[in-house]
Amino acid sequence: MDRVLISHVIKGGDKKYAELLQHGIGQEHFDQEFRKQWQFIARTKKQHGHVPDRTLFKERYPRFRLVKVNPEQVPSYLDYVKKRARYGQLIEVIDSAAKRGIDIDNVDTGIEDLITQLSNIYMQDKHHIVDVFGKQFSREILADQRQRAKTNGHGSILTGLTRFDEATKGIHRKDLMTVLGRVGKGKSWLSLLFLKNALAAGNKCLLYPLEMGIEDVMYRLYILFCSDLCQDPRYDEVPDFIRKLKTVRNTEMMRGHVDIDTFKKFLRIVNSEYEGKLLAADVTKTRFAYTPERVAADIEMYQPDFVVIDYLTLLKKRGGGPSTDWQIIQEMTSTLKTLAMQYDICVQINVQANRQASKNNANIFLPRPEHIAFGDSIAHDSDVIISMNREDNALYYALVKNRHGREFGKTHVLFNPDQGELIEMNLDEEAAMLGEEDE
Repeated sequence: MDRVLISHVIKGGDKKYAELLQHGIGQEHFDQEFRKQWQFIARTKKQHGHVPDRTLFKERYPRFRLVKVNPEQVPSYLDYVKKRARYGQLIEVIDSAAKRGIDIDNVDTGIEDLITQLSNIYMQDKHHIVDVFGKQFSREILADQRQRAKTNGHGSILTGLTRFDEATKGIHRKDLMTVLGRVGKGKSWLSLLFLKNALAAGNKCLLYPLEMGIEDVMYRLYILFCSDLCQDPRYDEVPDFIRKLKTVRNTEMMRGHVDIDTFKKFLRIVNSEYEGKLLAADVTKTRFAYTPERVAADIEMYQPDFVVIDYLTLLKKRGGGPSTDWQIIQEMTSTLKTLAMQYDICVQINVQANRQASKNNANIFLPRPEHIAFGDSIAHDSDVIISMNREDNALYYALVKNRHGREFGKTHVLFNPDQGELIEMNLDEEAAMLGEEDE
């Protein structure tokens, strides 16, 4: 295999050498027996601007046997040597972990380190430099255009916020989206609205509710689905069920005051439609700290379309310490943005406003990117930032960063969490409501 690739370069010249580099081939992909020949090729290219021709190579290695190469087989050879290199790294990592002698008290840290190293090995060769005017990329861009045509240019997820979806065409794959707000103003509810719409569109979702029990989270999500089912014409034939469902409230579910038969029917409906589509981390059932590396391992295992982390600073750094240092936050957001791009998914994080924005200053009712707690790195890595705040039954949001297009200001959403209602108002509806209040 190694002999074939070296022969491929010597016979094909600079073009074939460049192709191998484009596929990420380096000296680590060659067995020790062939590594010095590859180093000679690379050194000659660096010093003289071209790879050695057959004459020079045979002068240097007269006993090396150049072989005939079938170009159609080269891709399979490249795949093999890359897998072989990763296999060697895998064995080395496992062997090193076994010899390191982790004590019982540090076993969690040892497992996290092992997950990180294994994840790094897996992600090798998952991306490379692309010839954007080449035939392969042209095929990929045509496929992308066909997909966009099917969805009228929309991203993979429409949020349910009308003005946001019109401005952005939804949350796009490869994007890191941030929801910014003060403590207790509805960030989690907004995330669940996005999740509900993502699920309804057929997406697979992964949720990290790091400040709430999973039951409490699901009661909130249930009430959002209840609100939708009450308006679903498919259930007009069961009016008694819908009538009872309309009386369900989030506070009643939290207290256990719901009609069990109605709740069973509701669960059968949502389970039949969404089983396997929403996976959530239950923080009460694990001793491990949730770190970006742990999130990366989960993404690789479950292959979601949409990931929600509620909220960012409750993730831990490697080893389990708190994430309240701007450098740690910078590493985290950079990692999450990289994951979104590498896995072609949407990642959404919830973050808090800093102290300046939390002093009820009327001039910053909706925080700006500079008001994000723990530094500028979150704003820098985010493709989209939604700022939000709440007053009584009114939730307000604005698009304060949009890497893909225009931003917009304060937008009104009727917010009745007990009945699962988040309804964006247009300007006419808002004006009419304000007029009624004045009267």
